[in-house]
Amino acid sequence: MVASSTAPTCLHQPVLSMTWRAVRAGGVGLVLSLPMLVHATTGVIYTCVDAQGRTLTSDRPILACIDRPQRILGAETGHEKGVLPPSYTEEERAQLRREEQERLERQREERDLRQRHRILLMRYPDKTSHDRARTAAKEQVGQVVATAETRLEELHQLQQKFQQELEFYAGDASKAPAALRRRLDENRQDIAEQEKLIANQQTEQQRIDSMYDAELQTLEQLWATGR
Repeated sequence: MVASSTAPTCLHQPVLSMTWRAVRAGGVGLVLSLPMLVHATTGVIYTCVDAQGRTLTSDRPILACIDRPQRILGAETGHEKGVLPPSYTEEERAQLRREEQERLERQREERDLRQRHRILLMRYPDKTSHDRARTAAKEQVGQVVATAETRLEELHQLQQKFQQELEFYAGDASKAPAALRRRLDENRQDIAEQEKLIANQQTEQQRIDSMYDAELQTLEQLWATGR
């Protein structure tokens, strides 16, 4: 006798789709009225766990589990022969797709977060290394601020010099030579640029502190758990 190579699931698949169509069309009574269906499902048991957590079994698809998979077992052996998938509406399938996309997105975010944590721990194995990095970052900004402040002081001194020259014309810039007026305007612009640069760098120092503070909170948790 040659054993059949056809999987049990394939044998029942046409019957299963007919079963759900029958259930949706007219309920269990209609299922029982199909001779072909009764013949095809003879010798199998359907089992599932319903919405109330009850384990149900039947010799035909279980209406209470229409929204969830049902295992198909051999009535004599108890071996699983296949799975009857849930029967979903188009709206339900769309909702499942959305939920699957959200699940995949959460998984991606979790992987990214774990990767960022690994990089943080490699970069800062302890608080000393983190403090050292913060200090170095702020020192770079501090050097820019110091240079700008020195330049700003020079510009203010030039401004005083130009103002003294302007006093010769009774403080009326319109009576001063064009070259003097041009130097005054250029100097005012240079002063404004340096003041803006200093303000931006001070904001950058605050941003650096905020960034390192946030990192430190995360790192303290990672150091404590050894991850």
